[in-house]
Formats: sequence, structure tokens, C-alpha cells
Amino acid sequence: MNAAFVMSRHGSFEEIVKKMGGEESFMVELFVIKKYAERFEKVFVFSHDTRKFENKFPENCTHIRFFHPLFYLLFGWMFLAFFTAKHKIKIVYVESISGMLTALFVNKLTGTKVILDYLYLWHTTADGLRQSVIKRLENFLVNFADYFIVANSDIVKFVGSRGETLKIGANALLLDVFEKAKPDKKLLKMKGKKIIFVGRLIDVKDPLTLIEAFGKVNIKFPDTHLIMCGDGELRSECEKAAGKNVHFLGFAKDIPSLLKTTDIFAMSSVFDASPRALVEAMGTGLPIVATKVGGIPDYLDEKTGILIEPRNSDLMAEKLIYLISHPGEARKLGDNARKKIAEKYDLEKNVKKQLDFIESRIGVTE
Repeated sequence: MNAAFVMSRHGSFEEIVKKMGGEESFMVELFVIKKYAERFEKVFVFSHDTRKFENKFPENCTHIRFFHPLFYLLFGWMFLAFFTAKHKIKIVYVESISGMLTALFVNKLTGTKVILDYLYLWHTTADGLRQSVIKRLENFLVNFADYFIVANSDIVKFVGSRGETLKIGANALLLDVFEKAKPDKKLLKMKGKKIIFVGRLIDVKDPLTLIEAFGKVNIKFPDTHLIMCGDGELRSECEKAAGKNVHFLGFAKDIPSLLKTTDIFAMSSVFDASPRALVEAMGTGLPIVATKVGGIPDYLDEKTGILIEPRNSDLMAEKLIYLISHPGEARKLGDNARKKIAEKYDLEKNVKKQLDFIESRIGVTE
């Protein structure tokens, strides 16, 4: 029996590797494909990459590339339907709701089951008229999935009775990678506490508020450092706004090592639907100060971190100072965060649940 893996219209393997600074060892997508390949005879992987990634896949995987997201959007569903019919694919795994644009009509045309890994409600990332249009499209697309892997009750409510749901944590981690990570040698040489930010330097992540807050922290604790991991359109502005002890690493290659060498994780987003960086920080056991927006409260609560309102540098500084001043409380929050991730967001356990769920519905062998 064969399966297909459909990447998001918004992402490709090349783009994911770039975001990770070239590091491929903890790419969730590659791990999921590997596990599907262990259960199914063949797995066909669809994405809009320009180069092959088959050398990263198990031997029974075939990579179908579309070279450009627009071509993927317009013709992806036809190629998926063709391969599904030709190779008798029984299950199509779709990475996110935007991937449903490629999986459109496949189950109607071929009878193949579609399982959607529903990371977040797509329309919540927009506003105004655009949000209304996307919500209508999203409402339409979910009708073409049979099963849903969901992370929270909001998605369950949105899906309603349109398919069966398997509720497990989205953005699950390869915990083994983070547990075995070695401390970063350069950061080890820095004296004092180290606060880390991981994300793109763009307005929605609001790095400028964090930099402003850190300036206030640095007055009280002059030997504290802020580590900025990521790049983006606001980098030059951030560098101009930054005072002493702010370090810009760009797209960092080894996030697990960097997280393991720092003391506090800070997230200043004005919106974040399903932040992987937050889950990684929790999995490392870092105490966290994050904004109470989007999907962040689905992961973080008062037992596992500190939530604040966005665009408030005074409050951000106050909470960072609190964690530095109260190491026992900071350690307790970090330990609770790590336990929560191990319980709900262990990727290996969650993928097994997915495959067991599929096997109970359609089987995985002829």
C-alpha cells in the first residue's frame, strides 16, 4: 500500500533548510516521511522545490517537484490525482491547510483518504476583508479532508462534524536532538545571563520591542546578553536600536546548542499562530517570557512560563528582570515546560499515534 506526503503551498524543503540555517538533522518533515516510509510500500512526496531531496529520504520515496509555488498551486492537484490513481495511493498526508489546495478533489476523484495535519486556523493570520476571504476558502477546503490531526479545541470546533479528529500536539519535536545537544562554545565564553530570541526579524515578531526591553534589563544587570537568532527586513533597524551586549547571529545553524547555552527565552510577537521556536525552547527547559497572542497560550501557561501583552517593553523588561532575580522560580517554570513537551509534543510518539490511527481506519498493508 502506498502513501503521499503533500508539503504546504507556503513551504518547500529548501525554504525550511534556509530558515534552519542549513541544519537538516531536526527537520520534522523528514522524520515524518521516514516513519511513513517504514509503514508503507512507497511514499510519494510533493513540494515546489527546485532540487531533489531524495538523497535525504528512504529508498522507497519519490520526490515530485514543482519548481515554483504558483505552478504547484495551479497544477499540483492534477499531478497528485494522477499519481494517486496510477500507484493506488491509499492515504494522502497534507502538511497544513494551505496544502489542501494541492490535495483538492483528490479524495473525490480517486476515493483516497486525506489526513490533514491542521497546525493552525489559516484565517487567523490575516485581518479585515482578507481574513473573511481566507476563512471562506478554509471552510471550503476542510470539506476535502477525511481525518484531522489537530492541536487545540478551536480547530476541533472549526472542523465540526466534517471528519474524524486525532487531537495531538502540533509542532512536535525530536526531543532526542535537543536533549543530546552540546552547548555552543562561543556563547559559553560570555559571562552573565543570556536571553535568546529565535525568529525572523520582521514586524509581526516585533524584535524592536524586545531590544528596547533588553536595554532596560541591561541597566540593572550590565553583564546580561541578548542573543538574536534570525534575519529579516528589520535587521538593520534592529542593529541601530541595539545597545551593548546584543548579538545578531543571523540564520543560526544549530538552534538546540544555542538554546542549551542560554538562560531565558523571549518571544515578543504581536501574532504567532503556531510557533515552533517556542516549543523548542520549552523542550530545552528554558524559562520563557512570551506575548499572549495567537496560538502561544495553547502551548504556554502560568505553570510553564510568563505571558504578557504585546508591544509593551516595560512589562517585558520587568518579567525578564524577575526571572533573572528569581533563579529558583525560573528553573521551576523551565522544568514544567520541558515536562509538558515530553508529554504532549514528542514527535516520535505523535507520529506513531498518527500511523496507528490510519491503520485502524484503512490498514497499511494489502
